[in-house]
Amino acid sequence: MFALLVKGEDDILGQVAYALYKEQKRQYFESLGRVASEEEVKNFILASSTEQSLSFYRERAYKNVGTLFDDLFSSELDDMEVQCNNRHIELIKEAIKPIKPKGFWYQVGIGVVTTTIISVLCGLAFLGLIFSKGGLEQVLTEVLSR
Repeated sequence: MFALLVKGEDDILGQVAYALYKEQKRQYFESLGRVASEEEVKNFILASSTEQSLSFYRERAYKNVGTLFDDLFSSELDDMEVQCNNRHIELIKEAIKPIKPKGFWYQVGIGVVTTTIISVLCGLAFLGLIFSKGGLEQVLTEVLSR
């Protein structure tokens, strides 16, 4: 039976199929509740040697090994996904650091400096207007007469 299921040393699926055959054989003979006769053993082996039975063992082996790999790779993929997400979070935090706003007092200082600069510029513009029109008296006269 081994030669029918296992095609070579590296045939893992064949070896699993053979183990499934041996397990079914053990269960069948245990279910008899007595020692099987030579005729019963021969009949079991003969029934298990049909192409349909051999295909059944191979398909079950394929499914079992597939499930094993799915379980193995599924947990690996889950771990890799968690690691990837954690790495993305770290990269985002690193990217945000340079553009993260400073503290409250830094922002207040920026506001004070900006307001001062704008006030000085408005004052200079006003002085420029006054001197370009002939002085303060001339500008006030013109504004009040309108």
